[in-house]
Amino acid sequence: MKKYDLIIIGSGAAGDRAAIHAAYHGYKVAVVEKARALGGAAVNTATLPSKTLKETALYLSGALEKGLYGLDREFSRKPDALDFLFREKFVVKTESEEVRMELLSRRVDLYNGVGSFVDAHRVLVKVIGD
Repeated sequence: MKKYDLIIIGSGAAGDRAAIHAAYHGYKVAVVEKARALGGAAVNTATLPSKTLKETALYLSGALEKGLYGLDREFSRKPDALDFLFREKFVVKTESEEVRMELLSRRVDLYNGVGSFVDAHRVLVKVIGD
């Protein structure tokens, strides 16, 4: 059994910021995340993906005359769904990895599993295997 000053269940926007802040101030911190990718809904399924898809649609349609990294509007064929989703997957993966690297750089322990409270001072982590 490991001891921590703070255990955060979920790596969403509040969770990762709280972990980083506490670790910065010298606390021993762990984050428990059930999803494979860190960052919570905002990074993986909500805000970031939807805004990226919107910007990609505007770019591919020519409505915006600005470039997007990883996309070339000069297609030798008509763009398909894979072209459309490429940037969204790239942005989500990059941002999730950025969250992971920031937590690890602060020496926050990461657990891929489901956390639940045993009592006021203990958290049980059911690790999710490969």
